[in-house]
Amino acid sequence: MIDFRRRTMLTLPGWLAVLLIAAVCAGLGGCGEPQQETPATALAWQIQPEYLQDLTLEEQQKLFWDYYTYSVMADGKFLNHFSELRFLPEFAAGEQPDWEQACRFLLDFTPYWQDAEGYCCWNAADLQQAADILLAGYTVPAEDNGWVWYHPAQGEQQAYYQAVGWDNNGAVYYRLNAPLAEAAGTYTASFTGYDVGELWQDTPDFAPAENNDSKLCQIAAERGIDPYDFDLTAEMPALIDAGELIPCEELTVTFTLTGDDELPLCYTSCERTELATN
Repeated sequence: MIDFRRRTMLTLPGWLAVLLIAAVCAGLGGCGEPQQETPATALAWQIQPEYLQDLTLEEQQKLFWDYYTYSVMADGKFLNHFSELRFLPEFAAGEQPDWEQACRFLLDFTPYWQDAEGYCCWNAADLQQAADILLAGYTVPAEDNGWVWYHPAQGEQQAYYQAVGWDNNGAVYYRLNAPLAEAAGTYTASFTGYDVGELWQDTPDFAPAENNDSKLCQIAAERGIDPYDFDLTAEMPALIDAGELIPCEELTVTFTLTGDDELPLCYTSCERTELATN
């Protein structure tokens, strides 16, 4: 990545001081672990207003592609950035998102546990903490929806939400389609989404190719590659840019930067235009 840190010239005494500090740190067990770069930190570091003007569209596309195809387990929760835009609720600036949409979105960024029956559960306080970072000013309702049942606090058990039982099929890949706009710390980004089935590799008949599943199978066959060996994350940007795939939606979002290493974006609005069924 681009190193935006200020570069300075050090005199000989300056270098000696640096070496002395390094030796002291080593003797004390270190002055803190160096921050590990992830797609989340790379995105947050490089789209600062003072640097954004120096990034080409291609560089911005790579930052967002890496971020929105990235998922990781951290602190007892699965940070599913891969589905972040797919499940981001649609809402206008200054308005509260729909609870059912917001809930599904927030569950991907909240620590969970399993009850005695094996259902996934999320503490209400943890869900609100995720909302405080990801959705500007959103208050999590204490009520059921199509994804979860709400359980109020009882004795030592905190209020929590319990999954009703569901699964996610397929995926949507998002490609940034224009340079970011920034005004007073708020960014506007537009994306085009491309849906892919969960078992796209098993498409039985791909000629003529009428959807992305069959198109990808056809492309793999033309290259002499087994579809199960086809790396979508690596291959799709070029296929999208070449117009090989069918878009399913257009998405425009606004966000601010949170300063959080894991969740760098706080969304302030989201507008979708569906082009085909996800």
